[in-house]
Order: sequence, then structure tokens, then C-alpha cells
Amino acid sequence: MGAASRLSRTTAEVTLPGDTVAVVPLFQATAGCADWRLIEASGERPFDLEVGWAAAGARGQTLTCTVSRSAQVCVYASSLDLRVRNRAAAENPVAVLVADAFLATANVHQTEGLATASRDQALAVAAVSLRLELANPDGMPQARLRLLDPDGAVRADIAAADQPADGVTVGGAASVQIVSPQSPWRLLTFLHR
Repeated sequence: MGAASRLSRTTAEVTLPGDTVAVVPLFQATAGCADWRLIEASGERPFDLEVGWAAAGARGQTLTCTVSRSAQVCVYASSLDLRVRNRAAAENPVAVLVADAFLATANVHQTEGLATASRDQALAVAAVSLRLELANPDGMPQARLRLLDPDGAVRADIAAADQPADGVTVGGAASVQIVSPQSPWRLLTFLHR
């Protein structure tokens, strides 16, 4: 199979230190041709998996998903760059398997924050919907999600208490602004690849 075999049925492992800040390189390779690559990641504790990829000279993309114990991500790629970051204070053995296969996948990326006036963040490449959760649910009526287009114009302004159960649809939004959460929060971004 030649150069393509560098990505087909490849495995990599690393033990993440008990550090929730350090991003650790896990796997990097380039194949002779682009194909669907299924990445299966697993760990003993939660971690973030950052998948960087490019195909056939196209501009590369990066997607980060939060893995509770295991997850699958599928991308069309001729090159992969996988990095991981621990979400636990204890050591965390993490492993990936990369195979030439296609599978529709759905994942979540979690970001956290403290009570602040507002915070803007760019939406992930594969974001479909998002949901804001607060440590103190009494603050939900005051907290808001504002979806901004690529020019920074507000296209949706939703009270966190009025979010649908399956989250707010992203549509053509480029970023989200979290306004007045009044307690520690987490934003769950639902990803489809």
C-alpha cells in the first residue's frame, strides 16, 4: 500500500501528566494520498483530543473534542497531527488507533469559565449546536447566549433558560458570546464529522 500505510492501522500511546494545561503531541504522519481516516481515542480519565488534518493540498483544519473515556472522529485527510490535553489532575494513559475507514461521528467539546460579564469564543469547525450549563442553575434566567456572524453582528440572542434540550443550532454563526453567567459555567459544543 506504500505511503498510505503510514496512516492505516496506526496506533500511538502517551501517559499524560496530571497537568490540565500542557498540550502533548501524540501522533503526526503524512500519507501519499487522501482518504477517510477514523481516529479512535481512549483514556482512563477525561481529556481533550485536538485533531489537525489536511487533504490534497487543501488548507488544513483543526477540531478539538472532549473525550470522557473514548471517542471516534472521522476526517478526510492525507496528513494528521494529533495532540492531547489532560482534563484530570492525575496521570492519564491515552491511546489512539487510526484506520482507513469512514464512519459518521458525533462528539462534544467542553469549555469552562467563571462568572464574568461576557466572553466571546470562536465556534469549532464542525459545530452544529451548543448548550450553556451553570454550576448554579438559579442564574439561568440572567445568562444569555449571543450568536455572532463572521462580521460580529448578533444574529441570535437567547436566554440560557430558554435553550432547547438539544442545544441552540449554530447555523452560520462564527462565534458565541456568553453574557452574565453569574456562576461557573460550561459550554458544550456538539460536533458532527
